[in-house]
Amino acid sequence: MKLSITRVRFLSLAAIFLAAAHGFSARPKPSQIRLAPALRPGQKLSYLVSFNLDRSVKAQSRFQAPDQPAAGKLTLETTLHVEILGRNTKGFQLRTQFVEPKSPAQAGGKTVPGESQSPPPLPSSHWVAFTLVKDGSVSSLSGLAALPAVQQLAWREWLSRFAASMVYPKDGVKQGEKWETLEPESAPSPIAGLVWHRTSQYVRDAPCPEAKRTSVGDLIETASKSESCAVILTTAQLKQDSSPKDATPEDYKLNHLKTSGTASGTNQTILYISRSTGLLTRSSEFDEQSMNVTVALADGSNQVHYDMTVSSRARLLLIVPTSAPLR
Repeated sequence: MKLSITRVRFLSLAAIFLAAAHGFSARPKPSQIRLAPALRPGQKLSYLVSFNLDRSVKAQSRFQAPDQPAAGKLTLETTLHVEILGRNTKGFQLRTQFVEPKSPAQAGGKTVPGESQSPPPLPSSHWVAFTLVKDGSVSSLSGLAALPAVQQLAWREWLSRFAASMVYPKDGVKQGEKWETLEPESAPSPIAGLVWHRTSQYVRDAPCPEAKRTSVGDLIETASKSESCAVILTTAQLKQDSSPKDATPEDYKLNHLKTSGTASGTNQTILYISRSTGLLTRSSEFDEQSMNVTVALADGSNQVHYDMTVSSRARLLLIVPTSAPLR
């Protein structure tokens, strides 16, 4: 079979256009990266944890209610040590411990007589052991209940930020991308069906924060010259799926109690996550929540009405180990 010169030229041009079209379709998509932490057994990390909570509680009752939520302020600034013990089919086995840094006097520094001193720190806490599952959840948790209430709150804050990237899109994220997630409220509450509706955005890249401890226990924070972080902004709304007329959680039903009321909240978090290791290097968070709830016996008697507002600020900072303390 013979082809004319015109026919050959036409086929050649078609082949060129097809090749060009194939090239356009095969062009790489904008850079996408996975930000989940790349943990390894034997790894040790330390985080500065700062936590401040202000809680207002108004109660109305005809009798003195037991275990009434306490109003007041909680403040904590401490160091959390994290050890990756091993790996199994579910995920990674970790343990953590709050450890107070040495005071200047303990570290060899000097104190000036007459100067006001900070209140004595809490002693080093018990170990909290758990398995961090691949989806960011926790199993086999032990030791948390033994911690003081403020440390429990700070620990939950650390975990939620440390594991946040584990629920990001599986195919990775690219700069400028937005995504949404639903996350049930994990803290105990007299209102059932509370869910956080979160919207996250990969805003930009920036040098990773670096924090190093001085010889007297202070931290110096600078920007890394070699490591880049993805900056993730997350805003969230706390919404209630249960009926305001009957919002009773299962554990309250087991204790023959009934609750009714509403809860709401807002949250904003900024995370710096290393593009190379997926580790959280810094986070800052502002949170506000309110709750208007009535707790009563299952038959409706002995009612107690609570009107609560809570605002909190939290900050986490990865402490970079140094071969020699800074001065």
